[in-house]
Amino acid sequence: MKKIFLFTVMQLFVLVSFSFTLPASAQRAEWVDNTYDFTKAKRICVTYTVASEQQDGIIEKETPEWFFEQIKKELVDKLPNEYKIESQYKVVEKISAESGVGLENRNNTLPKEDDIIFNNYLKDNYDLIIKGTFLNSVTGKKHISGYTYTTSVPKTTSVMGMDGKFTTVTTTVQEVHTSPSFDVETVTIDVRIDVTDAATGKQVWTVKERREKEGGLIFKGMFNRIVAEFSTRFRKALKTKPAMAVKKDVGF
Repeated sequence: MKKIFLFTVMQLFVLVSFSFTLPASAQRAEWVDNTYDFTKAKRICVTYTVASEQQDGIIEKETPEWFFEQIKKELVDKLPNEYKIESQYKVVEKISAESGVGLENRNNTLPKEDDIIFNNYLKDNYDLIIKGTFLNSVTGKKHISGYTYTTSVPKTTSVMGMDGKFTTVTTTVQEVHTSPSFDVETVTIDVRIDVTDAATGKQVWTVKERREKEGGLIFKGMFNRIVAEFSTRFRKALKTKPAMAVKKDVGF
């Protein structure tokens, strides 16, 4: 009896797991200049912006704080002191302190004249610029189709023998279960991160990533994972010499 009860509980657990385990998915397009020597970069400025068509969103207004929190956690706090990593806000403060020029950089955008001053300062004082951009966010619903599955279930019966006595026999039978279809909330976000050589303005790394999660509004978790995973790859690049450039014969 105890075995049958335990088996029934396990069946219920399997049914619940099949019904409510909701997957996450990620799509990443990434390009890195494999001839660029990231090991020479010690001074890094980090900037962030939200795509213009998304700037009025409530969640989008929170993403700058999330972005810089993750950069501090994954880059500033994990890299040795030889690296100088500063946010766009710190750069604005330094420009103001050194030149007395006040820049309007409180909404992640710069007027044209200030933009020139800002970019020239980056060119003269930094090696790399990391720019994060929140591109898009979408909430919706996704239909999850129902399905059936089969489990093996013990079945106990009493059988009367030729002598008139009953004996207990346990056999295994197959039971078919049905999981109904249902709708689930989905969240999709698109984030882009670009790395640019400050002196030349040449882009040396770009990644565009889409994350989708079913089952609730969890923007921050998905966003943080994108930034954290990029930061891990970036830390590795800072310590890895570039691969030798290979000449390709394209035939003309």
